[in-house]
Amino acid sequence: RHESDIWSLGIVLYEMTALKYPFHYAKNSDLFKAITKKEVDLNYLPFNYSKELKNMIKGCLKKDPTKRPSLDQIMEHPKVKLSY
Repeated sequence: RHESDIWSLGIVLYEMTALKYPFHYAKNSDLFKAITKKEVDLNYLPFNYSKELKNMIKGCLKKDPTKRPSLDQIMEHPKVKLSY
């Protein structure tokens, strides 16, 4: 299973679009609490990004790993799928 990879993809996409970290704490214990308890604030994503991209980021960052999209679902997304 690739749940943590999907979470990581969501974090990277968030950082690339928002140009900031989704969680920023000085102490590791505070960072751990934020990651496990708080939702990422998607309001920092700029308006010029598509709804599809924002929804993909939101899906990847779901706390419940079973509710995150699978790698196959991401790769089949029309905005991601490569044409050969």
